[in-house]
Amino acid sequence: MINNSISNIQYDNEMALVTKPDSEFLTITQIYLMSLKSVNSRKTVSSVLNNIARIFKATDHVSFDWLSLRPADIDMVIAVLNERKKLKPSTINSYISAVRALFKSGYINGLVDTETFQRMTQVKSLKASRIVSNRDPIQMDAVKILVEHCEMQGNAMGLRDAAMISVMASCGLRRAELVTIKLEGYNREKKTFTVIGKGNKERVVPIPAATLKRIERWIGTSRGDVPGFLFCRVRRHDKVAISDTEYLSGNGVYDMLKKRTQELEQAHIRPHGLRRFCGTTLLKSGNDLVLVRDYLGHESISTTQIYIEKNEDELHEAAEVFDI
Repeated sequence: MINNSISNIQYDNEMALVTKPDSEFLTITQIYLMSLKSVNSRKTVSSVLNNIARIFKATDHVSFDWLSLRPADIDMVIAVLNERKKLKPSTINSYISAVRALFKSGYINGLVDTETFQRMTQVKSLKASRIVSNRDPIQMDAVKILVEHCEMQGNAMGLRDAAMISVMASCGLRRAELVTIKLEGYNREKKTFTVIGKGNKERVVPIPAATLKRIERWIGTSRGDVPGFLFCRVRRHDKVAISDTEYLSGNGVYDMLKKRTQELEQAHIRPHGLRRFCGTTLLKSGNDLVLVRDYLGHESISTTQIYIEKNEDELHEAAEVFDI
């Protein structure tokens, strides 16, 4: 529906707006989703809105009557997500944020009256946190073994996977940032990537020497200098499929890591785990928290603090200073 609605908007040769779709084509959720600049954000928020709509027995977010909601209904959603779905408080708060943003978008676009807007945007976040269980910090040796295992395959896919894992671990890129790097965004001389992060914000990321060598080996041995996405699909018989329009999916990166760790019988390493590993390693190497925030592309230091892994041994070691 969203793509169809966008395609109905027509422009003349000077990009002046000529026609726009009838309002019947656009729901409050579609208008809100169109305002999100990132494709991944639209997918994530669309899933969140669908989940909320289904709590009220609707098929999806498009068919649900959002303007019928009251703050008490959101309290019920929170209770369902917390008690029945057993979601983490941080995840529940992302649902609440999506509802607030939806009604703000509706208000801006004249679909929500002032009173409804004020009521729905004052819904409180859930004040709680949970200890993350079963998440041991990733060790440097485990990452090195994984990268070397990929390189030892001696084929295009192995070289690509080694370079991708090295980039995630040492540059701390999100999956969406990794797969959308284009060759022109890679600067050999300056040893940097230019990436587009959350909120459509562009930043420059430094590339460590060892990671640079793996990228160069992937390009020089298999990919070549053809314009397009840096990390592309590798098909049967080592055929590299370079594209300027189609990039690897985030799920594809997840599956690649799962496959490679299974080959080594390692504990499964996830893409976001490598991002946490990067931030933790930077901080424990003596770097300032503000620098780590900028390196990872976080807007807030409080977000960076959540990323830093601490194990129980380190906490016990810290406690030893008390001789009471």
